[in-house]
Amino acid sequence: MAGTDRWRIENLSDSEPLVVEDVDGQAVATVALPRESLPFAHDMAVVTPFGRVPGVAVTVFFSPSASAPSAGQRCPAIKSPRCELDPGARYFAVLSTLCEHVLKYGHAGRVPTSSDIAARLALSPRAVDSHIDYLVDKFDIPAPVTRSTGWKRHALIRYVHAHEGVAQLLRVGARAATGQLVTGA
Repeated sequence: MAGTDRWRIENLSDSEPLVVEDVDGQAVATVALPRESLPFAHDMAVVTPFGRVPGVAVTVFFSPSASAPSAGQRCPAIKSPRCELDPGARYFAVLSTLCEHVLKYGHAGRVPTSSDIAARLALSPRAVDSHIDYLVDKFDIPAPVTRSTGWKRHALIRYVHAHEGVAQLLRVGARAATGQLVTGA
């Protein structure tokens, strides 16, 4: 599916993850878990099964359109991502710390655990988990069919990476909190 500046991959499989790689190599490959829907801004990507079956790949070409015609009224079940975040809230600090590497370097790197985030923010790991649960609900991120440890942290990082408005708000919030410029994608 495509929009005016993003396209989405919808993994309809019940069991097989898909790997989406930016052909230009500027972004780290992303895994779309079974029954997961993810937005992308790459202009060209290669989609392959997680098992890297030889000869099985699809190349996706996307050209953003500034004047995409409206197909009529929106479906009420489709929610638009909202960037209503409070930079003074603890959940904002948790999200900013979680996504710090993505904001600086454009890719996830090592994903911090709840204990790592808790130590940096003087919180308990359970408090960090509660803020992460709140953010997953706030951004309406669906739970994958097969859940792994840390899936919510990974999903939040993918969400921020795919939503420039949220990433920009986190950069501005981090800059205001530290007095420094946070650069990156």
